[in-house]
Amino acid sequence: MSQYYTTFTSGSPFVSHPGMSYNVYLLQAPISVLGKETPSSLSGHVFNLQLYHTGLGFQSTDLSRQFEFTFDYELVTGFTLNALLPEIVNGELVWHNQTEVLLGNRIDRNYWINSDYICTITDQQLQQYQSWIIRDWIPNNPIYSLFSASIPSDDNPNIPTREGLFNPFMRASTCDTFAYSSFQQFINLSVCIDYVTAPFVNVQVFVVERDNAAIVDYEANKQQLIIYYTALEDTLNTTVTDFANIASLIEQIKNAPLSDIPALLEQLGIVLVETLEQLLALYLEFEFAYYYGYNNNSLTASVVYWKFDFARPFVDYVQSNLSRSVDARDLNGNVVNDGYTSANQFCICNCNTVNTNPVTNFHGIEILVFILILFVVFILLYAYSRRNREED
Repeated sequence: MSQYYTTFTSGSPFVSHPGMSYNVYLLQAPISVLGKETPSSLSGHVFNLQLYHTGLGFQSTDLSRQFEFTFDYELVTGFTLNALLPEIVNGELVWHNQTEVLLGNRIDRNYWINSDYICTITDQQLQQYQSWIIRDWIPNNPIYSLFSASIPSDDNPNIPTREGLFNPFMRASTCDTFAYSSFQQFINLSVCIDYVTAPFVNVQVFVVERDNAAIVDYEANKQQLIIYYTALEDTLNTTVTDFANIASLIEQIKNAPLSDIPALLEQLGIVLVETLEQLLALYLEFEFAYYYGYNNNSLTASVVYWKFDFARPFVDYVQSNLSRSVDARDLNGNVVNDGYTSANQFCICNCNTVNTNPVTNFHGIEILVFILILFVVFILLYAYSRRNREED
């Protein structure tokens, strides 16, 4: 763990400066396999799939007492394939997808590349927010669950409804849902939400008819689940060979002289596209999936195993449905009905509009293989179902 971050637990002291107020920002950092140590000279070579790690940044509003800090939610082990698949130990499925909330003692501008001003809170509201993290969020989010599940739209069975993106029947638990839930908690504390434009968030959804989604009992289905995940691991070791090439190319890029980088990047791009196309083509035949996640959309949902028949993945970067607390107005002071203002306004916002973009851009290569990792899971599921059909 970086020296700038500590795990925020029930034993952690709260950040508190009585009488202080804080500007709150949605922060985003690229999910990059090369990491933030990548030299800035590679800035012109970017694979921009718009996939980000999300957190919250806080800055004091008192210019005579300037300080800042962050909160974010992530996997204890980091985002790896091992966090998406279980280990089988003594006949049991053991997952390594435990989570933690991190308190950062600064806004690292070499890591967070985007920021959106959301609101301003008081120190008392900050104390209430930290209590919510300890009392409600941490106990009810023990695992990182990448996907939610939602019914398809009437027009396209592969796309969820807009309502379903933010009110699924099975919730996810990710850095984005932590940030979004934090904003809802601010609203509960009568904080005025006063962004300029609605922030964007990552969404990963299983699009599936509700009748094709069922919770299965772990003990009753343990042997089938063990067989299932064993087959997935075997398939990973024998089928997905292109990932070794991707990893090798990434290491070459990290250590190559600048003159060799353009050719290596072009080669990496070809491998990435070919691998993605292969996985997509195979996934089209995918019929069912088991998924370890939460049993409904409430914050107090339990962790269960789901079985989805004919589910389709939907991965996108979309504008959130977070509503503003105050009216938008034109140059003449007239109210603008743009669909982003809450119908239930509860405050008059005297928001601090100074320095609402605290994060400077970090230039570096963003070779994002996040989508490929997702589709590895999908192809493993497919291979297992195909193997069963062949054996039958």
